[in-house]
Amino acid sequence: MPEMTRPRELFMHELRDIYYVEQQLVKMLPKLAGEATDAELKRGFQQHLRQTERHVKNVEAAFKELDVRPSGERCPGFDGLREEHDEFMKEKPSKPVRDLFLTGAASRTEHYEIAAYTGLVATARALGEKKVATLLEKNLADEKETLRKVDTIGRRLGREGAKEERPATPRRTPSTARKRTGSTVARSATRSSATRRRTTARR
Repeated sequence: MPEMTRPRELFMHELRDIYYVEQQLVKMLPKLAGEATDAELKRGFQQHLRQTERHVKNVEAAFKELDVRPSGERCPGFDGLREEHDEFMKEKPSKPVRDLFLTGAASRTEHYEIAAYTGLVATARALGEKKVATLLEKNLADEKETLRKVDTIGRRLGREGAKEERPATPRRTPSTARKRTGSTVARSATRSSATRRRTTARR
């Protein structure tokens, strides 16, 4: 990587970084939708694919506004998230565990994109590139809304998973209740008899 000496150079590096991420997500989201078994999660991935295709166009429009040919730059941060996904899937998790993992992975990806777009928008404004900032702000707003939806799905799946793991409380049958009541009465009668014997002995 060439030496960077100006903020604009860093901005272009990070713009190429997010362009790479959005392009990779266009390829990955159909796969994630296929892996998901929860209907709402599957639908969310499909909707986010259409959204991400629009994000790619917005970033390309930003490049055009800057009079620069669109190009991506490999992003180690995103590649790490993708590798984590691939390694986890080799473990062949159960369907509920897989869905929980996918919501967590989606949440981590959204946090990454939100951080990236927040920095890009701030730098674009500082550089006086208002049209570029506006284009990137549209993507940022979408990522925030997607994160909200993903977290909502994750909380629901977490509650459902916890409910399945919780051991069922055995129900009391009428006979069991009578037995317990009988034993309690018997213990009480025994204590009362013992008390009367001690009282008689003292007299």
